[in-house]
Amino acid sequence: MLFGEHAVVYGEPCLVTAVDSRLQVTIEPSDKQGISIETPQSKDTRFVEAAIQVFNVRMLNLSSPTVIGDPAKNLLDSRWSLSRAPTRGGNDHELSGIKVTTHSPFSGKFGFGSSSAVTVATLKVLSEFFNRPLSNKELFDLSFQVISQVQGVGSGFDVAAASFGGTLYFKKAGTMIEPLPISWEGIELIVGYSGVKSNTVELVKRVAKLREHNERDFDSLMHAIGGIVTQAKEALLKKDWLQLGKLMNVNQDYLRKLGISTKILEKPIQAAMRAGALGAKLSGAGGGDCMIALVDLAHKAAVEHAITQAGGTIIPVSIHAPGVCEETLQGQVVTGKREVNYSLLFPSASSL
Repeated sequence: MLFGEHAVVYGEPCLVTAVDSRLQVTIEPSDKQGISIETPQSKDTRFVEAAIQVFNVRMLNLSSPTVIGDPAKNLLDSRWSLSRAPTRGGNDHELSGIKVTTHSPFSGKFGFGSSSAVTVATLKVLSEFFNRPLSNKELFDLSFQVISQVQGVGSGFDVAAASFGGTLYFKKAGTMIEPLPISWEGIELIVGYSGVKSNTVELVKRVAKLREHNERDFDSLMHAIGGIVTQAKEALLKKDWLQLGKLMNVNQDYLRKLGISTKILEKPIQAAMRAGALGAKLSGAGGGDCMIALVDLAHKAAVEHAITQAGGTIIPVSIHAPGVCEETLQGQVVTGKREVNYSLLFPSASSL
């Protein structure tokens, strides 16, 4: 996230950008009855399973599928008749089952919204495989339902980034999703990992407790952050990088008041500012994960060195990246009973 952490949970806007750390989901026919899920880089299959369940109920009007593998991971002990669901290759054949595989070349520890990325990519590849096209907004709505079902909290900003791509002006639950026609030419956004993984759900709950103690002051602070977001949007559209950097620093001051900017984040943030950054702040829930620094090209090397010296790890990513898309179609679609021979690969962007 660029601006608006935590305030977005309380109805204020935020600014988020997609990054080019892409997570891939592949779907292909299988001879096994039901659905087989393979997640080599992660033991957590909750989001893929929930995405399949939501897709089947909402898009195919089928009962929830049986997931092949550990019986403890089955969503429901029910048989799923794939022959009732026409695929992209036509509807004159039957499928015993499908295999869904995820692959991520980057670590989920960085706080780039990998849960949202895999959810969006899973739903997109299912929609294409079963010939149920989804608009970006429809994809967002289904994905946000999955994330809410599994996590219980969140605003959906990272779901929007994976669904739409680019840089977005966003409000909770997708009540506002505005892609911004901007260019980041001539400026760099450096991302530094603190070395500590954040627990987003716990931090959101911890911030919520602050509101219980002083609702008026808390709401005033959230509204102030929302005002910073609106100003930052205008600065982005005008390419006023100096103003954008100043607003980043103000946003960071507000986040300090929430108590979520820890020492391990403050060290690289302050080091970046001393090295010539226009602005620097934490990105995301706080407590750990990443910080970001806005720099002109002349100061990029110095700021990266300063962040590294302060204990951070530079994460090489590009911002304003495309959202989920079909990258590869392997094989040939052959209609006819049990002769579907293709797979679909859908990478999904992560978010800042």
